Amino acid sequence: MGEPYEGVKFECALTGPPEGMDAQVGEYLSIDAKLRNYLSPRNNEGNMSMRAAGSFLIKAAGAPMTQLTGEDVSFVYDVSEEEYSLKSKGKTPSSESFLHYYIYKFYPEINIVLHFHDGHLMEKAKHLPSVGPFPCGSHDLAREAAKAKAAVVKIIEHGFLVKARNPQELFGTLTALRSVY
Repeated sequence: MGEPYEGVKFECALTGPPEGMDAQVGEYLSIDAKLRNYLSPRNNEGNMSMRAAGSFLIKAAGAPMTQLTGEDVSFVYDVSEEEYSLKSKGKTPSSESFLHYYIYKFYPEINIVLHFHDGHLMEKAKHLPSVGPFPCGSHDLAREAAKAKAAVVKIIEHGFLVKARNPQELFGTLTALRSVY
């Protein structure tokens, strides 16, 4: 779907492991594991983030969603929109980190963001609000997709974006998507 993955397109300074966040990382990993019931990502497709400690946790670039370990979780804590750069604890965060950053900036009530790819759903979900197409991991994709107000947004030729206030809402939305399609 879309163009091939090219990796992270922003500057990233890594500043050590995400210390003192065991409870938040544990909750994040629990949500990731439950995603197996809804998603079947190939290789490193998709990403999920969760608001934590004034910023957010997100899967590391290249890590396989639904199979994450504590080492696969990055804590993004300092973002520069102007320089298209960020600081993170842990491994280099997902190439879509800026997409997640903008959603948390624009929607303070949102606490979990899921981005996933599903070719079957892409074909069937023609009525969903949509944006794009934009290059994967681009600043344009991050800004424009984040502005979309709907809880579920189709990113043309790319994938889907789900915004949720909590895990129950996330899984309820995924259940509804699967039942409709």
